[in-house]
Amino acid sequence: MGVNIYVAGSMLGEKAAHKPRDDSKTRSFLYYFFIIVVIGAGIFLLTWKEIYGMKLGYDIQQKEDVIKELTVENRAMKMNLMRLASLDKVEKEALENMEFKKPLISQIKIME
Repeated sequence: MGVNIYVAGSMLGEKAAHKPRDDSKTRSFLYYFFIIVVIGAGIFLLTWKEIYGMKLGYDIQQKEDVIKELTVENRAMKMNLMRLASLDKVEKEALENMEFKKPLISQIKIME
């Protein structure tokens, strides 16, 4: 008179029958998973490269705009310098805008 005890669908004392793993399904799953990972990484890298290239192009355009502005400002300053550099212009500017006065002859001393 034996007592049979069933646990989770099998009898104690019996060896549980393991289902053999289907290695071909596991391999094909890993193969497809690897392919999907490689394709996803490739798409990510190509997209990142394009976005980074667009950002660099935008930065270069901004720098070129700054260079153009500075070049225009530099030209204007050179023109102003050339306008003010002549002695007649300096004298006229001093007399009119800065309210300087011409020195009297008695105020001029020539040193030898």
